[in-house]
Amino acid sequence: MLFGWNHSYHLSVCEINHIQQEKAIQISLKVFADDLEEVLLNSSPNLPIDILNSSDDVGIKRLIINYVNKNLSVKVNGKYIELVHIGNRLKEDVMVIYLEGTGINKVKEIEVTNSVFVSSFNDQVNIVHVKKDGNTKSLKLDKNNISETIKYE
Repeated sequence: MLFGWNHSYHLSVCEINHIQQEKAIQISLKVFADDLEEVLLNSSPNLPIDILNSSDDVGIKRLIINYVNKNLSVKVNGKYIELVHIGNRLKEDVMVIYLEGTGINKVKEIEVTNSVFVSSFNDQVNIVHVKKDGNTKSLKLDKNNISETIKYE
């Protein structure tokens, strides 16, 4: 473990909230910071990466954005939504990554693809909570199932 943190499982939690008045979805992706650091180090072995002490570094932010863009996507009503990176926040041993997608009117279905860390950790589980009109539906994604669709009536 890079920080001395020890957790016996690999998990991310993604919360997607549809804000009808703003015609947007707001996303927070929570991952263990040591897992994120390990994955970024493996993908960029020549770069010094220390998330705990330099999470505000522009280079690290760029690596995080690129990684998330490759491993998290959302389709609403069959159309990919461009996710804009709003920021990151390190909370103890968890990195919270904030994203937003706009131009979303009525939501009939949401397809979430989340392959965060699945190629790095065999036991990785990605929990996704989608909130629309005050109701939350949840998905459990892993290396065998990285994508699911929630349909609304």
